[in-house]
Amino acid sequence: MKKTGKILIGVLCVLLIGGVIGYAVWKTSDKKENEEPKKTPEATASVEEKTWTKEEIAKTVVPFFNQVYGRGVSSVEEMKDEDIFWRIVYLLVNELPKEEYPWELIEDKTHIPLETVQKVANDYFGIENFTYTGDSTLIYDEEQKEYRSLGGFGTGPMGPKETLQITDVKQEGDIYRVTLQGSFTDEDKATGISLVARTIHAEVTCNEKMCRPTHWNVEVNPVK
Repeated sequence: MKKTGKILIGVLCVLLIGGVIGYAVWKTSDKKENEEPKKTPEATASVEEKTWTKEEIAKTVVPFFNQVYGRGVSSVEEMKDEDIFWRIVYLLVNELPKEEYPWELIEDKTHIPLETVQKVANDYFGIENFTYTGDSTLIYDEEQKEYRSLGGFGTGPMGPKETLQITDVKQEGDIYRVTLQGSFTDEDKATGISLVARTIHAEVTCNEKMCRPTHWNVEVNPVK
C-alpha cells in the first residue's frame, strides 16, 4: 500500500474515533441536562413583602393620633409647618423613647436638636429635611442647631386623656385602611367634664421600619 493511502486511512480512523467520543460526551451531557430541572425565574423563590399586624401598626399610628395640635386637618399635606412642628414636640415629650429620639431638659429649659426634629418628621410624616423657624415658646438657635425653650411648657391635653385603640385593619395592596376608636374610663366620665371620643378612619402606608398615616377623617362623638 502506498504511503498516501496509509495516511488517509489513519486520518479517517482518527475522525471516526473522535466522532464516537464526541457523541458519547454529548449524550451524557444531554441526559444530565434533562435530569436536572432548569432554573427559571418562575422557579426562583420570590421575597414576599411584610404584612403588618394590628399590633405593629398601632405602635406608631396610635401615638400619631394622640396629638393635641392641628386636629382640624385630614392629611399631612394640609398641615402647616407650625402644626407639624408642635406635633413633633408632642411626640418627643409624651410618646417617643429618648434613646431613639434624643432631647434634654436642663434647668427647666428644653433643648431639642434639629437632627431629632428632622428624624421625627421623616419617620412619622414622610418629610425630609424639615425646618421650622421657631416661635416665642421654642426659639431656634442657628449656631447650636437646636430648638430651646425659655422655660417650661406643657403639651399634654387638659383634663382626662382619651385612649385610642385600633378596632379594624383592612389591607388593600400596599395601603392599610385602619379604624381607631377613642374611649374614656369610668373615672374620667365621673369627673363631670364634657368628653368626646373620636372615631378615626385612616389610610396608612408602611415601610421596612414603621407605619404612618397619610390621609384620615375624624368623627367626634359625645361620651355619655
